[in-house]
Amino acid sequence: MLNVPGEELDKVVHYYKEPHPYYNHDVIVIGAKNSAAHRGAGAVLDRSAGKPWSHRGSWVSDRIKYWIKPNIENRIKNGEILAYFNSRVVEIHPKTVVVETPRGQ
Repeated sequence: MLNVPGEELDKVVHYYKEPHPYYNHDVIVIGAKNSAAHRGAGAVLDRSAGKPWSHRGSWVSDRIKYWIKPNIENRIKNGEILAYFNSRVVEIHPKTVVVETPRGQ
C-alpha cells in the first residue's frame, strides 16, 4: 500500500494479474522490482508504449531477473517507457495521478 489519498479508488490495482484489461488505457506502473518490471511494465507497456513508470529508487532494481532487466533498461533509454526515478506518488485522482519528482510534480 502507498498510503496516499485516492488509493482506495476502484481503478487502483495493487496486484497485477494480466495485461488484457489495461490494453489501450492510461496506466502508471509504480515500483521497479520483479513484479513491476516483469508483469507491470513488461506486459502492460508492451502494448502501450510511452506509459509512465514511477520508482522511489534511482534506477531499476538490481534484483530484477537477469533476462528482464536489459529489456526494461533499453526501453527506458530509448524513451519507450517514461521512467520517473527518485519519485513518489502523492495523490491519485479519478483521471490523474500526482507524482513528486526531483523536477517537481
